Amino acid sequence: MIQQEFALVLRRRRTDKRYTQQALADAANLSLRYIQELEAGQKQPTLTTIMWLAVGLDVTPQELLAPIWDKWQKNRATGRDA
Repeated sequence: MIQQEFALVLRRRRTDKRYTQQALADAANLSLRYIQELEAGQKQPTLTTIMWLAVGLDVTPQELLAPIWDKWQKNRATGRDA
């Protein structure tokens, strides 16, 4: 669940900035393939990666993680798989 939620948040933030995946990869000092895997929910980012993505998107790490945290908390409270 967390990987898929992060994928949605990342894609939404990137498209809000009107960045291509390549532009984000360049801005965040990451590879295009890694951005593609993150957005596909195939990879889970490290804390360092989250920091670089935040820099590349000109947001705080909290802005990337808050929606995921909120959903995780709701799922935990209702006993659903987090």
